[in-house]
Amino acid sequence: MDLPFILDIAIGLIFVYLILSLLASEIQELIGTVLQWRAEHLKKSVDQLLTGDEARQSHLSEFVDELYRAPLMRSLNQEATGAIARGFRWFGQMIYSAYTTLTRSPKIFGEAASGPSYIPAPTFAAALIQKLKIRELGHKYSEILLRDAVEEKLTQIQSILLDLRYSVANDALFESEVEQLKHNLNRIIYDFCQQRRSLSQSLKDVTDYLLEFTQIIDQLLINDNHCKDIVRRRLPYLRQSVGLAISPPTLSEVVSLLTDRTTYDRLHPELRDLVDQALATTSPSQAQVALPLQLQRSLGDLARMAETSVDALEQSLEKSVQHLEVELSSWFDQSMERASGVYKRNAKGIALIIGVAIAYVANADTLYMIERLSQDSDLRRAIQTAAGQLQTLPSAEPLSLSEQPLDQPLDGTGSPTGSADTLTGLTLPQADASDASTLDAATPEAEQLRRLKAAVAENLDDIPLPIGRSPMVTEQQQAASQSWPVPILKRLVGWVLSGIAISMGAGFWYNLLGSVMRVRNTGDPPKS
Repeated sequence: MDLPFILDIAIGLIFVYLILSLLASEIQELIGTVLQWRAEHLKKSVDQLLTGDEARQSHLSEFVDELYRAPLMRSLNQEATGAIARGFRWFGQMIYSAYTTLTRSPKIFGEAASGPSYIPAPTFAAALIQKLKIRELGHKYSEILLRDAVEEKLTQIQSILLDLRYSVANDALFESEVEQLKHNLNRIIYDFCQQRRSLSQSLKDVTDYLLEFTQIIDQLLINDNHCKDIVRRRLPYLRQSVGLAISPPTLSEVVSLLTDRTTYDRLHPELRDLVDQALATTSPSQAQVALPLQLQRSLGDLARMAETSVDALEQSLEKSVQHLEVELSSWFDQSMERASGVYKRNAKGIALIIGVAIAYVANADTLYMIERLSQDSDLRRAIQTAAGQLQTLPSAEPLSLSEQPLDQPLDGTGSPTGSADTLTGLTLPQADASDASTLDAATPEAEQLRRLKAAVAENLDDIPLPIGRSPMVTEQQQAASQSWPVPILKRLVGWVLSGIAISMGAGFWYNLLGSVMRVRNTGDPPKS
């Protein structure tokens, strides 16, 4: 056998594999959409990330379900609009519900019928921080520290004035000034609670009002010799102590409110209520149980990493929380890169099963196809002509069809947009090259794929492919397999080989077809 003859047989096999791979990609995409493979794998990956080995415990799964119900996460689960689209979605959900019932699978999305098929890493980080109310806890913690400090200073002032009033026998001395001071300080606290002032600005304003109060007292007593000596001995001490030396809570301290069970019972009631809300518990005794142990440890480590990455001159709780979001995003990305490998292996397995099933149903026996192509020169020429027409399709780059990452949205048809080889944020797997229909309708690859399908459809009617279950094909198969000790074994081997080839994907076979065609054409003799 010379090289052109071998290449002609290879072109014939590749052409058949390409056709069947296109069919397999459509079937796999349809099944994956109806059974929500991407969304399910993503949910399980998030579950494993947050709960680890505890994922099977129902109360911990409830925490992940609560996270999925967060507004930021719900916004990712976009549903199609329009009566027809809703009808198809309802039909798909009915099939999915029947599948979970028959297989006795747990409801992976809780009470929801579906979940997002992608999660950008920044969205996950923001949703988790929002769910745990880290910013609210930090602000409430600061508010309590500010209130306690103001109460302490007011107590000192009341003590000095009490001595003064007792010495002069005047219980109403400076009463209006003290009330005005309380009003001003309460207004500062209220503004801080409403986030109209920062903690540093609030502390500065409180100090200014306290100093102003001591100056007013000093001026009012300047001509009162009887009271002057009593108060003047105390005012310097008061002036020195009015400065509020409050250290704002660190991110680690705020996170410890959620993770340190030993301090829970000693928390301020307002903080405890907020912690309970953050953990979505029904009773205080369950508060710390509701936060998965793996998440507790990871949060503590990530909080410390976030604090060390903040410049000392810019140190603030909000800056630390912003850096925590970055650390959470990176943590999420790394986990989803590992999840991508799992998903990709699963997708390969499903593609292999679909490929073998198609090979059996279509009777695509690789061993028989090789024999038929080697004996039928007209068939080889017909396939070579059709393959040459496919290669005339304009293409700047080899066709590359792959599963999109989970952090990229789907287009209107339910297919992921863009192209990438990794899942950032949740880099879900690159599923498989056979996932041809996961391309965005606007991409050059999608347009090329449509032209490829159209070209294949136009040429199929004129080519007697060596597949199918026509009497001629089955008789030839049976005759060719008689040389084997177990005739059916030959067909089984042929179907399995075809199934493996089909699972490799349309993109692979299209690009390989182009390479083989170029080698074949290079070897053609020059035309006279």
